[in-house]
Amino acid sequence: MQKIILFCLLLLAEVYSQCTNCGTTEGTPLNTWHKTQTKSVITFYMNNSVTGMTYNNGGQNLTDAEKIAKINYLAQLAAEKWLAAINSKGTIIQVQQASDYISADVKIDIQYNGISGKLGDGDTHLIIINGSYDFTDNLNNLQGYHDIFTLLIHEWGHVFMGGGHPPSTSESVMNYVDYQVKRYLTSCDSCAALGFYNPIVSVTVKNSFGAGDMKIDSVTTNVPAGGLTKDQWRAMTFPHTLEAVDQTVNGTHYEFHNSWNDNIHLDFTSRQISIPAQDNTYTAVFEPASPFVFQNSFVGVDSNGVIKANNIQYSAPYSEYMTDLDNVSIEAPDQTINSIYYTFNHWQDGSTLNPRTFNYSSGGTNTAYYTGKPLTVTNMHYLNVSAGNKIKIAWDEQPNNNVSKYYIYLKGKDSMTGEKWGPELRATLNRGTLSYTDPIYAYTDGYTMFLLRYDVRPYYSLEQSYADSNYSAIFGGFPRGLPKSTDAGIEKQIVSNGNTAPKDFDLFQNYPNPFNPTTQIKYALKEDGFVTIKVYDLLGKVVATLVNENKPAGVYTVDFDASRLSSGIYFYTIKTNNFFDRKKMILMK
Repeated sequence: MQKIILFCLLLLAEVYSQCTNCGTTEGTPLNTWHKTQTKSVITFYMNNSVTGMTYNNGGQNLTDAEKIAKINYLAQLAAEKWLAAINSKGTIIQVQQASDYISADVKIDIQYNGISGKLGDGDTHLIIINGSYDFTDNLNNLQGYHDIFTLLIHEWGHVFMGGGHPPSTSESVMNYVDYQVKRYLTSCDSCAALGFYNPIVSVTVKNSFGAGDMKIDSVTTNVPAGGLTKDQWRAMTFPHTLEAVDQTVNGTHYEFHNSWNDNIHLDFTSRQISIPAQDNTYTAVFEPASPFVFQNSFVGVDSNGVIKANNIQYSAPYSEYMTDLDNVSIEAPDQTINSIYYTFNHWQDGSTLNPRTFNYSSGGTNTAYYTGKPLTVTNMHYLNVSAGNKIKIAWDEQPNNNVSKYYIYLKGKDSMTGEKWGPELRATLNRGTLSYTDPIYAYTDGYTMFLLRYDVRPYYSLEQSYADSNYSAIFGGFPRGLPKSTDAGIEKQIVSNGNTAPKDFDLFQNYPNPFNPTTQIKYALKEDGFVTIKVYDLLGKVVATLVNENKPAGVYTVDFDASRLSSGIYFYTIKTNNFFDRKKMILMK
């Protein structure tokens, strides 16, 4: 058997039936143009017998091997011309017979002979080169030669169109000048070509619940209960897209449930799928669903806030349809609304789980209840900061109108003893009051007496809640030149005013001082209160507690015995109500 050189043209076509209403009258293709092909691969065979064939390329004769290679190349190029023409769905081929250069009987025969052992057994197209003519593909040297490319395009037309010639033989060959595709086909010609190379694919789509909508190629389309068949889609238009649409039909809501049924078991699970060029039926699987609402409840706030579903934040209330197979994770996040900071407290059923997983049995409406507290004031700052001036703080109004009061707290640390005290409530101020002057403490140059920390704490009346503490530090102490009453002065005040209590709190200098080993400490209380008097060494260690009890208003003395202590400097302090003071004494043995 002679050696065969081949190349394969892969086609998408399956079986195509003859077009309706296409006859054999003048101007229409013969029936052989609609020859039904059953092969998905058309194999092109060329006999390599070119002995005696002259092939000229620019004035140079080619060897047999060069002839075969050239013809193979041109045959493949001609086939690609046909594919491009058919795929364009426009004009396919029109030719003008080149009678000056091509004899009517010059041809490349196509024989429908089975070639055993080759691709496409049965009805394989055998193209035999007739070696008795002189060929060329050099358009500049056509005299005396035949244009082989034109003939190859013509003969391939038999393969692509499925058979013989139309009655008008003047339209049976290709223009040898520009190789352009120019023949306008009849509707039957187009039908035959499209049917073989671009067949119709039948696709039916359905919804599992019956009649409803589906997106087909992104267009919302009504699908009847029995399904919708798309019977005008050609193979080359694929892939197409289908998208399941959640919808309410006759009062029942249906949710897509991540499944498609089809005849060839493609196992699609996505809501939107891309389908191949295969006859098939696709059914989107749905489940009936009920509406669920997740909402927040805040005291005294019109806003609904936000809520998280499956870790994605949404504006509340959040609605979702759920089937008996669904569940959703809901979180009620902490959030700030109108300068009130809200924290989750509980769900309507008393559960405090947060986040919490809800399912179909959880009920239709679920409410997260919150508790709120005001944010701290902004722009808290000290005014008139200069040593000796009374400490004065100021702040901006808390924006929420239900913040009705400000509580002023103070805590401190003694620079000498290291003793910490507080927090103690210094004042309660109504909304609209935006400053406070401490009646006792003044600014100092550095940490010479106390480190004082003030806090302005808003009160939210609707929930009887307070802002978190937010202390601001400043150095302070007693004002310079603050008059200290002598023992006689105190007694004179008591006598002259006819009162039983002094007008001020006071801590007097111990007497005697220096002392050994005992001394007396005198103090005055203008009102009842719990009194603490302690003695410290230079390291800040408490060496004695002299008073630690409730006392009525009045003037008192307390004796201090230091017989067990070493000589040196000691400090004694008093703390009662909003009064704190410190003095130094010297023990000399």
